Amino acid sequence: MCREVARAGSSAGFPGPREVPLLPRVFLNAWRAWQRVPVPIPAVVGARRGRRPTVDERLERIAASVTEMAHAAMGSRQWDYCALAADQLSELHAADVAIDERPTGDAAAQRAFIEATRALLSEFGRIP
Repeated sequence: MCREVARAGSSAGFPGPREVPLLPRVFLNAWRAWQRVPVPIPAVVGARRGRRPTVDERLERIAASVTEMAHAAMGSRQWDYCALAADQLSELHAADVAIDERPTGDAAAQRAFIEATRALLSEFGRIP
């Protein structure tokens, strides 16, 4: 899924106009599809000390991270998207397991969000 890509930057360390690659169409399509899936909103806002985060709270944090990653990719930032996507996939797996262990909220909406997020994260490996 992920591959190493070397890209030369300009003398200031920023890519020049011809060095900024276009994002793969499949990534952009996955981004658009992901944006159409609603993020489950936590029923209780604000975490209490000593309490494990709910599934919805985890998914909300994952959504914020994935959004930041996508904006960085569209802004041509050179991040290790494969490693970041792997971290988020691990978080998604933990959230998926938590749905089975402690059913709270709308499990169907939570699973729909998880599947859409997995599909988008798999496309981060295509970013040059």
